[in-house]
Amino acid sequence: MSSFVRFSSPFLKGLTQANTSVSATTAGAAVTLLAKAEPHERRAVVIVQNQNTTNYVYLLLNDSNTAGLLVPPLGAVTFDNYNGIIKAYASAASIVHVAYATA
Repeated sequence: MSSFVRFSSPFLKGLTQANTSVSATTAGAAVTLLAKAEPHERRAVVIVQNQNTTNYVYLLLNDSNTAGLLVPPLGAVTFDNYNGIIKAYASAASIVHVAYATA
């Protein structure tokens, strides 16, 4: 039995997080939740949570998207190793929480 342990992922030392108010109701007016990562930055994990109890939030992962991932009320989406932009619009004004960790 070997006494060496190897890890393939970095240990996360903390998360950066913030709430964003999303009042846009169309993809054309979507709010940027998280800008594209800087070249030197590597996001190990990104968590997006819809904190509204009745409204749906739609996530756009590209500037030219017109349809997005649906996040139901109180739902969340997690992305591993995602460095792109995240924009959002909602069925009605909502609060969206974003947390991410860089490696």
